[in-house]
Amino acid sequence: MGLEHDFIQLCKSRDGKSHAAVTDRLRIARQMARDLIGPLRFPKTLRVSDLGGRHVNKLVTHWQRQEMSIGTIKNRLSVARYIYKRLGKSHMLLRTNGEYGIGERPRRTVSRAIELTEEALARIDSKQAPRIRVSLRLQRYLGLRFEESVKLIPREAIVRDMQGTITGLRLRGSWCKNGRERNLVIEKEHQRELLEECVVIAGAGSLINPFHTYDKWRNHFYYYCGKAGIRDRHGLRHQYAQERYTELTGHQAPILDIGGSEEVELDWVTDDRARHHLSNELGHGRKKVTDAYLGKSTNLATQKPVMS
Repeated sequence: MGLEHDFIQLCKSRDGKSHAAVTDRLRIARQMARDLIGPLRFPKTLRVSDLGGRHVNKLVTHWQRQEMSIGTIKNRLSVARYIYKRLGKSHMLLRTNGEYGIGERPRRTVSRAIELTEEALARIDSKQAPRIRVSLRLQRYLGLRFEESVKLIPREAIVRDMQGTITGLRLRGSWCKNGRERNLVIEKEHQRELLEECVVIAGAGSLINPFHTYDKWRNHFYYYCGKAGIRDRHGLRHQYAQERYTELTGHQAPILDIGGSEEVELDWVTDDRARHHLSNELGHGRKKVTDAYLGKSTNLATQKPVMS
């Protein structure tokens, strides 16, 4: 019994979060406890009731000295804020990340998008390759996150019209990041064919092998994808987002205009609508997030008017 145990008890609640989000929160909380007792040399008798602002100050300084990325430090500080909120001690922390000397995340200037090739899919040599392949294709052609693509229960999620044609997909909150359920409109034939294939493979269950837990299946999935050379799987969502942006606007994503020199006739209203649409479709809910997938809006024919 000690600080690490206290943190686990505080952080294990689902709170509407996905399994992966809770797992990440627990991992970060454990590391925070070990940092406080280890390198930062607080007493082993330290418990959550003893925590104050100085403990977080020491942690942030420790992380910065380790030259962690801005994103990693922000994620860790978010968990610290969660813990202090549960303790009723939010007032002990500085109000913003900037007050801790944590800057903005650098904007991505190079596209992270990757294509999913038949050759790469064929290299997956697991006995469960069909399940892995359809989940990868769900990430590439429907823009699903990894967790959504494996927890999906096709027979439950698929929406059909009176003729039996697939018209939509309902994603349950427990499959999605931050528990944010969403509905997708299915309009393309290759998406319908993929979902019909998922029904055949999954039967009445999900796309996780029924003999695996979620954690074991994730490890199995990552291992065989790595062997096949498919490592940056999130790049499949980036590829999907960039294609959808082109479909919605008729122009390529700004991040693909490497020199920033393309003369774009796109107006800000069309760009804004496309980004809001994509943000909802990808399950984010904030238009600003689309900058990571598409790049920042530049060289538009008309800019958003400044409110007086």
